[in-house]
Amino acid sequence: MRVLQDASVLGFDDIAIAAQASLPLSTIRQDLAGAARTLIDLLFKRIARDDTHSVVLDPRLVVRKSCGARVQDVEIRENSA
Repeated sequence: MRVLQDASVLGFDDIAIAAQASLPLSTIRQDLAGAARTLIDLLFKRIARDDTHSVVLDPRLVVRKSCGARVQDVEIRENSA
């Protein structure tokens, strides 16, 4: 199986080496610090028996060469958080 010709590859969590690999890895980026803050806030509200709500996190797709997309066809969000 050949990457790009037969399959696309996508990672998760956007580790530093993903962008530096010989074939830069497309990935899903999460705001881990923001998610942790939200979780802690919800936990304290629960402990205090305050109302809590569901939270949907906002992950970002970081398109790099491993998905086979041509750069001119996609918005590259390499440095966006």
